[in-house]
Amino acid sequence: MSKFDLILLFIFALIVAVCGANVWLIVHGFEQFAPGFWTFATAVCAGEVVTFSLYRIAKGRKVPGSIKGKHSIIADLESEENEGKE
Repeated sequence: MSKFDLILLFIFALIVAVCGANVWLIVHGFEQFAPGFWTFATAVCAGEVVTFSLYRIAKGRKVPGSIKGKHSIIADLESEENEGKE
């Protein structure tokens, strides 16, 4: 399991906990979380994903082989289309 998978699991657990707390507040007659709180929670979750993605890019990770394979297939298809037009 990669670090990114762990970050995504953490974010999922955070979202489930926040939504569960909000449901608890609704069921027990309290006010729901304010829109500012939801903005903050969304920013934290999105920030974690973006920050780690930028970290991976800055670290210079290579493109996964599955993506390379897809790009080579697309390049082959495009070259066949270009040859067919000429």
